[in-house]
Amino acid sequence: MTIHRDSIDLLVTAAVAALSNDDELTTHHERLVTDADTLGQILTDAALAASGEPYKWQPVAELLTPTLVDELVLQLERTRLAYIDACSEGGDWGSSPARRYIDRLGSSIRMRLDRGTTDPDRMILTSSELEETDADWRRPTLHAHHNLTDPQEDDHGKP
Repeated sequence: MTIHRDSIDLLVTAAVAALSNDDELTTHHERLVTDADTLGQILTDAALAASGEPYKWQPVAELLTPTLVDELVLQLERTRLAYIDACSEGGDWGSSPARRYIDRLGSSIRMRLDRGTTDPDRMILTSSELEETDADWRRPTLHAHHNLTDPQEDDHGKP
């Protein structure tokens, strides 16, 4: 399974959100972006999802808010599990920096959801909790009507 770039962005943004405070987000912006790009490149390389171009972080805004909704935490865990599945087939996965980050992320999710397990190889959530989430997360796509100024072209409400 190939990991989509949006899923990598979700994992990287989780690191930025967890490891940064408001001061870092405003005063050390360049260093923060450079660190995010570096982590994203590590995760991309480990997942063999490299596109030939260097990774450039595109933040997932929903993770950078003061309150994180549980549904997004569930999606983050599902994406983390999919990432593990994609990477564990590689020979260096067990000792890779990507594995260490993914394990730390799992610990943070366990604390957030107040789950007792500390074993990084054991699932945090049940299958029923994860069934509403996609393994390969993608940003929502907004579609605008092709002609927003012509009311006769608007088929809103018509079958």
